[in-house]
Amino acid sequence: MNILVSGASGYIGSVLVPRLKELNYSVFGIDRADPKIELKYFNSFILDDLSVLDNNDFLKSEIDVLIHLAGESSINAKYKKQYKDNYIASKNLYMWCLDRKIKKIIMLSTIKVDNQGSYSETKQMSESLLIKICNQNNTQYTILRSTPIYGVGMKGGLANWIERYKKVLIPDVRNSEAVFRLVGVNDLCAAIIFCLENTDVDNKIFEVSDDVDYKIKEIDRLIKSIIGNNKKYIQLPRWLLWLASKLGDFINKIGLSTPFSTDRYRMLYMNKPNNHYSFFQQLSLAANENFMEQIPLIISKRKQ
Repeated sequence: MNILVSGASGYIGSVLVPRLKELNYSVFGIDRADPKIELKYFNSFILDDLSVLDNNDFLKSEIDVLIHLAGESSINAKYKKQYKDNYIASKNLYMWCLDRKIKKIIMLSTIKVDNQGSYSETKQMSESLLIKICNQNNTQYTILRSTPIYGVGMKGGLANWIERYKKVLIPDVRNSEAVFRLVGVNDLCAAIIFCLENTDVDNKIFEVSDDVDYKIKEIDRLIKSIIGNNKKYIQLPRWLLWLASKLGDFINKIGLSTPFSTDRYRMLYMNKPNNHYSFFQQLSLAANENFMEQIPLIISKRKQ
């Protein structure tokens, strides 16, 4: 079976592609960045930007399944970039799949798709377009709405959060009751491969987590004990932190960068996971990773 992986140079793609190769799939990758893994894992790799894709023949080989990982991952990116990378890039790729009569599309989306903001909006647009195109053309699809992803070498908000323990004061979350769910990169790749190999997930949307409710104050305590961070917390009234998060939104919107935003404020103090069953529970499968167990390894690898 021939598999095309978009976003093949990203964190998830760099873990997934070698596993697909080990399972004897023919793997073709496309990304606008050079791959971080050896080219031996690809039958072919195309360096191209899906958001400006104008060559319908960028890949001559026949493709059976698309695994769509590409997209803008930052919730603080400008709307124009989110729209271009999450929607236009997806639209171009879906239309290419339609022309090539690809049998199945597996799309990696986000648990934040139902939130407010431009990031959620553009992800929802991409999902809706995929469903519409697949329904009209008898193409199978599976959408995986992932919770934040952890693992050695991870990127994004979780990695940045851990890094800040080494550099600056952090908000006081010792009394926070915020709880959230995550998924290990290896478990996520296992879920993608399961979708590739099974038809009972066709034309369905799943939330993907490791089914553990993590309390942010417990994660905070563990990270500080490992890093040896004896710095004081930022002890400010909650209302003042909320105002700071609003200011952070404005600063990010005008193109500057700040680590604080309303999204992060909600995560630190208000986040509660929904009661939906995750991919693994729905399919009577088991997630094998746990964030608390991986934190020491993640931190040690970041020091190297």
